Amino acid sequence: MFWTLQAQEPEDAACLRCHEDQATAAVGSVHANADVGCVACHGADDVVNGRHRYLPGFRPSRLRAVAQDCGRCHEAVFQSFQGTPHFASAARNPSELRLRSTCSACHGHHDTPKANRNAIQATCLGCHEASDLRPAQAVFVKLDLLDESLRRLGARVHALERRPGISVRASKEVLAAGEDHRRELRIAQHGLEWDALSARTDEAFGKSEQAYNSLDRRERAFAARRALGLAAFLLLLGTCAVLIHLRVRS
Repeated sequence: MFWTLQAQEPEDAACLRCHEDQATAAVGSVHANADVGCVACHGADDVVNGRHRYLPGFRPSRLRAVAQDCGRCHEAVFQSFQGTPHFASAARNPSELRLRSTCSACHGHHDTPKANRNAIQATCLGCHEASDLRPAQAVFVKLDLLDESLRRLGARVHALERRPGISVRASKEVLAAGEDHRRELRIAQHGLEWDALSARTDEAFGKSEQAYNSLDRRERAFAARRALGLAAFLLLLGTCAVLIHLRVRS
């Protein structure tokens, strides 16, 4: 059961002749779907009599090097992660399983499924107490609220941006900044600094809600001005009708 890896690099096909289990695990993975093959992560090597020669540039991804290998593509995530106790522990290559936590502990090896918060937390519980996860869970709740706030702001901006009389430029800037901030937070969560993440998420959420409420006030004010203008027009129209009627009678 081979995947489309053969089409990526010529060396990948050679990898698959021996590493069939890894190839099978990679079917449907995030990396496979992005056309990332063996050589992209591990580099190329020569094999003689079924044994690797470990040429310079070959990366077998031992525990100490997993994060650095992943960081070749995921540079911002690596920079966030390398300051954590997990990174420091894995760099020592300890024998105790619970201390061998690096990228692959949460994201898998060759299967690399799309990151799933619930699955990752279940993995955490293999070493941590449930109470240890509460700061992270509180941040995840806030991140969900931020997502919903940005979605709501985006929908309101889209609904109003073609409506005359209401400027949404400032709100669009807040929305763009909020979406950028959300992407940064997705990366920063790998640093495991939950108090800092909580504060940053609160700040982004507050700005998004403020922009939404500002748009709401402007829309209601615009509707009130329209209603007042319509009432003034109808009053003027009625006055003219009365004057015309009186003039005709006279």
